[in-house]
Amino acid sequence: MDCREYIDNYLSAHADGELSDAELRDAQEHVSSCKSCATRLAQERQLKILLRKYAAKVATPSEVRERLLTRLADEAAGGDANAGQTRSRRVSAIRPPAIVIPLAIAACLAAALVMVRGFGLVRHEKIVVVLHPGGSPEFDLAIANFERFNKRFEPNVPSSTYGDIAAAYVDAHMPGFIWYFGQSDLKLMGGRLDKLPDGRTVTYTFYKGETGAILCERYKVSDPNPPPGAVHAMGDHQFYNYYGYSICFSYSPVGGFACLLVTRQPVNRLLESVEYASQ
Repeated sequence: MDCREYIDNYLSAHADGELSDAELRDAQEHVSSCKSCATRLAQERQLKILLRKYAAKVATPSEVRERLLTRLADEAAGGDANAGQTRSRRVSAIRPPAIVIPLAIAACLAAALVMVRGFGLVRHEKIVVVLHPGGSPEFDLAIANFERFNKRFEPNVPSSTYGDIAAAYVDAHMPGFIWYFGQSDLKLMGGRLDKLPDGRTVTYTFYKGETGAILCERYKVSDPNPPPGAVHAMGDHQFYNYYGYSICFSYSPVGGFACLLVTRQPVNRLLESVEYASQ
């Protein structure tokens, strides 16, 4: 089995646990010797987990839903003609309705637009999360929050000084380290304590100036490994060019917290900011 055959015919069903015993053996044999496909499988499973967590909060416009269901029906009707070329596992037949829409958007539009209501501690707010197929759901969510705060950031902890924010985070059993980007025009806008969709506490520290903005997001993780695809590494910091954004990922073994820095500034600029602040 080569990578194309695995991705086209096995990947989705493998992530969903729908392979037969013989198919599963073949798939497992391939991913055990192919790091690229093993990574794709892990990302596919992450994406499905995230979509299931959002399922109860998803609000899809009726016109989008109708178009997607029509597209799925057309594809299902053409299944017999395509049976010799691709695996006959139709999403309309095997996935619960709450998950069909986000997955169909991902398949048909190359990105899933998820409308999340009541996110975290902010009531009745809508957040658009673009889930990029093959990307990192954590990065996608961080980008959505960056855009949300770039429009309007409202601190919900004392934010007069760096020390005020740090103290509030420590009181909530979160890391108290606050980045200082003093070499740029970025001004500390304040801090927030919120909840991720799965209930984990997250801190948001936001910086903004005439040249752009940076969001620092911290939350506890069980997997310390950074997502694949970093374009640069500096110590414990991994830097990414990700769909028009620059992202820095770092992990602290003390408490098991991940830190994401998100900006629209070029990755070299973000690297310089992190290098300066780390001195």
